Amino acid sequence: MADFFDHLWQQMHEPRSARDRMQYLGRLRSFIAEGSPTRILPRPAPASVNQVKMFQEPKLFDESGVWAFDRRHQLDFEPQWIRAAKEKDSHSFFVRLDPLRDEAEVLETRAMGADAYTIDVGALDTATVQFLIEVGVDFAFPALLICRHEEELARTLTIHKQAHILLVGDLAVPELLELELLSGRHVWFDARGTQVSARDVLPAPHTSLHFIYDALSFYDKGNDP
Repeated sequence: MADFFDHLWQQMHEPRSARDRMQYLGRLRSFIAEGSPTRILPRPAPASVNQVKMFQEPKLFDESGVWAFDRRHQLDFEPQWIRAAKEKDSHSFFVRLDPLRDEAEVLETRAMGADAYTIDVGALDTATVQFLIEVGVDFAFPALLICRHEEELARTLTIHKQAHILLVGDLAVPELLELELLSGRHVWFDARGTQVSARDVLPAPHTSLHFIYDALSFYDKGNDP
């Protein structure tokens, strides 16, 4: 398994015949079956939020919580880091924030130990989004649906009742979180690169809110999120 993870990033984009692709997907499913089960995302206490930190590397991992990683900005991220961190802590939850586009990427992400993944609603048709959600459902692996605009949010609310909502860009505004239509959902608020604090947000009743902030943001310059 170690050798597989050592070369996972390189394997991700290798051209494959239809037969080789099926074998590769089967191998990924085997690794998933051999690994630990998906962890359950902790729900925050009423009227509070989960503060989601950006995960660095296992040697810097020092506390339980909800952690995120983003391959678009963490080019040195290693696939085995999540499993190494999980060996240190039995409670933390890990989510991949760079959006996935096909079945192989979903399975690769679960195989490396992540507990949730993201799909860009604005970049894919509804059938593809639904298919990628179902790939995760087979492994109790929840998807976060990225919503940047109102029309994407409206579409997301009709695609899957249990899919999580990730608010970014124009929709990453505290006022939106008070909407009743988000009640009962897991909602993720991407505050990276903004001046929004967890103290600025108030979730709708029965909404589980997860607040993502950048490790290099103003929070880590002495401000309390």
